[in-house]
Amino acid sequence: TTLSHYPAPPDREPTREVDADESAGEKDHLVDENETFFVVVGDKKPGTVDADPAVEEGDRINHAVFLGGVLVPAPVTPHEEESTSATSCPPDCSAARNELCQKVEGRMRCMCRPGFARMFLDRPCKPTYTYNMRIPLDRLGKEKLKYQESLEDISSPHHRQMSEVTREALDRMVMQSDLRDIYHGVEVSGFAPSTKPDGVMVNFYVQV
Repeated sequence: TTLSHYPAPPDREPTREVDADESAGEKDHLVDENETFFVVVGDKKPGTVDADPAVEEGDRINHAVFLGGVLVPAPVTPHEEESTSATSCPPDCSAARNELCQKVEGRMRCMCRPGFARMFLDRPCKPTYTYNMRIPLDRLGKEKLKYQESLEDISSPHHRQMSEVTREALDRMVMQSDLRDIYHGVEVSGFAPSTKPDGVMVNFYVQV
């Protein structure tokens, strides 16, 4: 520590130092203008604030959504569990929900028993009436449809694509009808050649 001597400023007016007990009758003390004062200068460096060490979190994707000025965490999307067994479903199917384990598109899944159906996978299967129906398909967008042998192979990409497109179209058709309040679902069962030169016949089940 270094002590430095500085003379008092020459133009400084005498100041009064008021004692705490001035009211008790003690006299005021006048500070002489020739008096000196000391400034204490430290040799230590200014204090610093240590920041917390950085933590490397790696590459993370933040799925939060900035909505209306508020950062809203994105809902957690559960991943569909895939079975490692060719004969079982994870988790086990519930008899109380009228489910049974079936192989669908190469994977084991809990499906509704015959005579039961549901619109959503988290709902129990309910009794239903199933109707086997058949209608002709003429076009897919602007493209004319023609029956091909690949539609007979349920594992072919052509069959899977055609089944999905047809199922979605049939689902929208029924939901726009008077059956929408009792409708449980539709399932494409297969395709067949049309009686016309062009077009494809689709066989499907409607559950209400």
